[in-house]
Amino acid sequence: MEDQVTIEIPRALYDEIKEMAEKRKTQDCRATGDPYYYCVEHEIHIRSQDGDDLKFYDTRTQKHIGIEELFEYMTREYDITKEEEMDDLEDVISSHVAEDIEAYVLEEYGRLIEGYYVTKRHVHDNVFITEGACEEHIRKHGHIYKNPFSYVEHALYSREMMAVVKMIDTIGNAEAHLISIITEQAPQ
Repeated sequence: MEDQVTIEIPRALYDEIKEMAEKRKTQDCRATGDPYYYCVEHEIHIRSQDGDDLKFYDTRTQKHIGIEELFEYMTREYDITKEEEMDDLEDVISSHVAEDIEAYVLEEYGRLIEGYYVTKRHVHDNVFITEGACEEHIRKHGHIYKNPFSYVEHALYSREMMAVVKMIDTIGNAEAHLISIITEQAPQ
């Protein structure tokens, strides 16, 4: 039998850990082995030499515009109404060549727009023990992410994560009378 240590924890913390342990028993680990955790997966766009998408930056309005919106944006912002001008603009945009589009806009309208490529990457942020906590975070803070969703990761060979998960599960499975709970805040 292992040596045992007695710890005292506040009731609210005990209740929270107990709830995490209960949720861990019933949540979908998505076929991921223990120790696992949830995180927020979302998209970021990184400027690159040749990427997934061509975008433009209008130095006059300080707006970033995707290639798909560029024609509509240019006709609106630069008040392009003549059909011939619209056809020329549409032709040069359809080339998807940043340098050609930049040169055309500079020559025809005296405006500087800078073309650049972005590469999409999926990144993981934050760490949650339970799926519910991750989903709640996305509901509350999803506006700061692009296309967020919960994702399960395995903390392969992470001794610290294994210890944290084991502690949560141990406290969650312990009988309440075996845990010393502080009912008042201890003086510091």
